Amino acid sequence: MLDTHCDEYRLASSRPDDPAQRPWTAAQLVLFRIYFLLVVQVILPVQPSRWKRFSLIRDLRDFVMWLNPLPSERFGYVTVAGDSGRYGIGSFASWGIAIGAAVLGGLIWTWLARNSSRREYHKLYYWTNLCNRYFLALNMLDFGYMKFFPEQMPFPTIANRHTLFGEIAAFRLYWHSVGLVTWYQVFLGFMELIGGVLMLFRQTTAIGAVVLCGMLFNIAHSNFAYDGGVQVHSATISLLAGFLFAEYVPDLWKLLIRREDVIPWHYHPHFDVPWKKIAFYGTRTAAWIFLLPVYGYVRYDLHYNTNMGKEPKAPGIPGTVGFYQVTRFIRNGEELPYSPLSPVRWQSASFEAASTFVYKVNCAMPVRLDNGADTFWDIEKRYEMAGFAGGRKYLFYDYDLSKQLLFLRDKNILTLHERQLYPGAAAAKGWKPAKVLTWHYTFPEKGHVTLSGMDEDGTTIEADLELIEEQQAIHIDSPVQGQPLHYDRTFYRRIPMSDKSFDGYGASPAQGPK
Repeated sequence: MLDTHCDEYRLASSRPDDPAQRPWTAAQLVLFRIYFLLVVQVILPVQPSRWKRFSLIRDLRDFVMWLNPLPSERFGYVTVAGDSGRYGIGSFASWGIAIGAAVLGGLIWTWLARNSSRREYHKLYYWTNLCNRYFLALNMLDFGYMKFFPEQMPFPTIANRHTLFGEIAAFRLYWHSVGLVTWYQVFLGFMELIGGVLMLFRQTTAIGAVVLCGMLFNIAHSNFAYDGGVQVHSATISLLAGFLFAEYVPDLWKLLIRREDVIPWHYHPHFDVPWKKIAFYGTRTAAWIFLLPVYGYVRYDLHYNTNMGKEPKAPGIPGTVGFYQVTRFIRNGEELPYSPLSPVRWQSASFEAASTFVYKVNCAMPVRLDNGADTFWDIEKRYEMAGFAGGRKYLFYDYDLSKQLLFLRDKNILTLHERQLYPGAAAAKGWKPAKVLTWHYTFPEKGHVTLSGMDEDGTTIEADLELIEEQQAIHIDSPVQGQPLHYDRTFYRRIPMSDKSFDGYGASPAQGPK
């Protein structure tokens, strides 16, 4: 196959079979119009919430976060209620609307152009594919950087590791299987970065499209199988990559199947004045610089030098990290004996490395089915609780060491900041702020914690917690007969904790929004 992107070929002859002069068939004209209208709907950020977030941009960090659209801002016209609308075929309802609109618009366009002398759209096809390529590059680089560092799928927390298998949603089991293997997650991120980089260059578009098609098609199926909720976005990227690859299929068919000689031809703009050429190549170079070194550094900086992330970063009370059994529990002055059936008596509790306290009771708690997106505020970081049932209450807390006080809030309730940012969210309807609970804590002896205060219902409680010594291992070496197990590594965080006074983004992460 010969490279015919050069100017000599583009300006060549008036041969009857010159691809630049050859008219498209009627079917090709209609299909292109449909493709163009579909790509416009996918790429353009038409949702009002997206532009509301645009008004909040303060610096390059905010701009990078804005470029990565929220799930509700990705190709979404309608949301179907129920499991099908979240995990199944109903989640593709917006696809049906967009494809229907593109087909209808394409037919109307064809009818309006019925008397036009235009018989090809080489230029518009080129620019449409260019926008498509950079849209795919942006999306893949964003997801690739999150996995490559890695930050998208953190290790499970202490409470997560003590949740029964049947009380864990399928998507969290899948995320754990990826998140536990650090270098596998890094490899996935590397492949996504490769796919994104290949989209930036016209000469590597075909192989990049194959990489993205296969990889994102697999991710879409994984999300179907494990109820991951990202099947629409991954399938959309796979579809757009397939559209890009379609341009190369006829030549590949002739070359590989029919064994014919092929001289490929693809339109590339020819600039008749210098300023257009300078503008084109200058913009392209600026885009490469932004998407590769700049975007990559900002993503790294967000994850490691700010409070941005899925994991809380403000440390908890020193010396409390661990899993506890509740040896004594008093409610309204009455001591309640242990019972796995009691809806009010705590069964177990855990202090995480970060400022999260979790206790378990035999009572149904709301189960979050979202993906636990990145945010700056620790109280709004809910990845640790997304997809977990089992009657566990997750509480964010700040503390006063001098007075031995805890100030706790229910992490399952939206903050005022979230309520204002996403007023249409289902969880925001009938919103009430989380109560701030004030508890006193003491350390009667090593490995023991006593908590006392009032719960959300105004009931006085007191709980004695006893630390359970345990080792949770990622990898255990095969032991020599007669020798004890060797724990190679234990579960912990990839991203280190920050100082409690760390100013992640204009305010203490421990304090956070109201």
